[in-house]
Amino acid sequence: MTDSWSMLESDFHAVERTLEELLERTQALAAHLVDRAGRVVLSVGPGVDYDLGAFASLAAADLAANDELMRLFGGPRVDGVVCLGPFRSMASTLVADRLALCVVFDRHTTLGLVRHRMRRAVEKLTPVFNKLFARLGVAGEGAPAAAPEPAAGPRPEPDIMALPVPANFAAAAGAALDDLLGEDVN
Repeated sequence: MTDSWSMLESDFHAVERTLEELLERTQALAAHLVDRAGRVVLSVGPGVDYDLGAFASLAAADLAANDELMRLFGGPRVDGVVCLGPFRSMASTLVADRLALCVVFDRHTTLGLVRHRMRRAVEKLTPVFNKLFARLGVAGEGAPAAAPEPAAGPRPEPDIMALPVPANFAAAAGAALDDLLGEDVN
């Protein structure tokens, strides 16, 4: 993926409206779109009281680590991760196979509602980002691939997924997210 994001204003507003609707319907605290390199693409919600840069990096790493663990177990690609805390929690899922939609929520909502509304948001966001990726010339779902995937053998590893992941990384990333989100919420 390129180092810079270039969204048309209409795309930006469509994405922002979708994230704001997600927050309104779930009563979640914040929603963040994060790329696989751990950079914030877009964030909505009232001011966050945690380091958003660190959050984005950890959320991307958590999703990548869980995907790598699933690959080691011979399972399908991970498309979502949940981090449940006593006061705040986070659910993340893939959007257009290149971004993570991360929703931070507290006891005012349920994980089931957040996941249900996230699926609906992903249905709206995926076509927007697929068009953006096509304009940028990067492969993604719905965009032309640079080369066909080989029929047999290990799958090619995109972006951050190519990095080796220590065995205890998922637990460490989850603990770091818990520390970052904190426990004392009004």
